[in-house]
Amino acid sequence: PSASTYTDAETNITFLGYETTTGFKFGMALPASPTTDLIVQIISPLKNGGGWGGIDFGSEMTGYLMIAAWPDTTKTDTVLISPRIATGYEVSNGANVYTASNITITQIPSGTFVNGTHVAATFVCAGCIVADSFKSDVSTGSATFSYAYALTAVPNPDEVDTQLSDH
Repeated sequence: PSASTYTDAETNITFLGYETTTGFKFGMALPASPTTDLIVQIISPLKNGGGWGGIDFGSEMTGYLMIAAWPDTTKTDTVLISPRIATGYEVSNGANVYTASNITITQIPSGTFVNGTHVAATFVCAGCIVADSFKSDVSTGSATFSYAYALTAVPNPDEVDTQLSDH
């Protein structure tokens, strides 16, 4: 599917993104001359307050930077955002914390929230645009991304390295 632009009502940031019919949405905002940083927004549906959503900076799950977000149900209105890399397709050896390069996540509070149906994470992802983290085609100026979400809560929602539930 193709991406389209939208302006987030909470932050007034214009994103290029994609929205599914199931309520998952993600977008990215880049400066005119991007270097290593971008703004990302992930909005993912929840079931009974649990679930997670993420984007992968490649066309397949394994081998590329993935950013996952979920509600920290141990605190009110708190969202955890975790850079990951998938090394396999099974939950037991799946998305481990990403350590290949230095990434800093800075949440944008007005666009980061939990409500009864969704978790929203809007953040600056510093260091996320690096050669080993995403798949792009320099000749066309395009990049391929994938997404995943689950309606099952993560087992330890207050831990950035918690195991992600199956999707």
